[in-house]
Amino acid sequence: VSFAPGRLKAVGRNGRKNVVTQELRTAGAPKQIVLVTDSDKLAPVWDDVAYLTATVVDKNGVVVPDADHLITFSASGPGAVAAVDSVDNASQESFQASERKAYQGRCFALVRASGSSGRIKVTASAPGLTGGSISLKATRSPTN
Repeated sequence: VSFAPGRLKAVGRNGRKNVVTQELRTAGAPKQIVLVTDSDKLAPVWDDVAYLTATVVDKNGVVVPDADHLITFSASGPGAVAAVDSVDNASQESFQASERKAYQGRCFALVRASGSSGRIKVTASAPGLTGGSISLKATRSPTN
C-alpha cells in the first residue's frame, strides 16, 4: 500500500462478529505535551512513585511518532522528579535527570513525594510545544 495521509482501520472478526478494532491516523505537526499518570496519590516512602507518561500530540490529539523533543519535567509542592526514561535502548541519557528526549513521541518521569500532605504539580515542557501539567496528592501513607 502506498502512503497517503488519513486513517487505517483494521477490524478483527470471529465469524461475523467484530471482536477487536484498531485504528491508526496520520499525525500532523507536533503541538502539545499530554501528561497522564498511573497513580494520583503518593506517600513519602521509598518505594511509592507515580509513573508519568509525556506524549507529544498534534492539534487533534494524535501521537506524533517521530517526535524527539527534549522534554523538561519539573515538580512543585511536596514532591520531586526522581528519574526519567524514554525506552530508547540506544540512549545514553542519564535516568537521574529532569529532562529526556522523547522517543517515538513519548518519554516518562517517575515522581516521588517528599512530604506527607499537599498537592504536587508536575509540568512537562519543550521548546515549540504547549506544555502539559498534572496534579498529584501527597498522602501520609500508601493506603490513604
